[in-house]
Amino acid sequence: MENFWCTLIECNTPAYDETVRLRDEILRKPLDLEFTLDYIQSEYADYHIACYTNNFDLVGCLVLSPKNEEEIQMRQVAVDEAWQKKGIGKRLVEASEILAKEEGFKKMVMNARAVAIPFYTKLKYKKTGRPFTEVKIKHYKMFKKL
Repeated sequence: MENFWCTLIECNTPAYDETVRLRDEILRKPLDLEFTLDYIQSEYADYHIACYTNNFDLVGCLVLSPKNEEEIQMRQVAVDEAWQKKGIGKRLVEASEILAKEEGFKKMVMNARAVAIPFYTKLKYKKTGRPFTEVKIKHYKMFKKL
């Protein structure tokens, strides 16, 4: 079994550019969407977590966006297709929860794709409200107290 590790990365670095490419491949291109310069610039105040193999291959990433002093939003969770179902998503979520707690946040929120609800439910996230459409896909609001 390969070992994986997650780390915080900075915007405007080669590591960040690599996560944008992964998110584009996994989350955007299948929906015929593209990242805009404005969108990328809006992420400068966010936290970016990347997951690597011991060979330094990027296999997953996510973004955390502070909403207010107590809530932070998990978004743009992407795992390389070749590495899905190997615990990387779980490791990313756990790393994001640790970081959020360390930064003083009390609640993690997200807009989860309907297909991902079982994954987040196993990690103790709760669904709230009615389904809605975002980026052409059915989503649900979910949260977890940290």
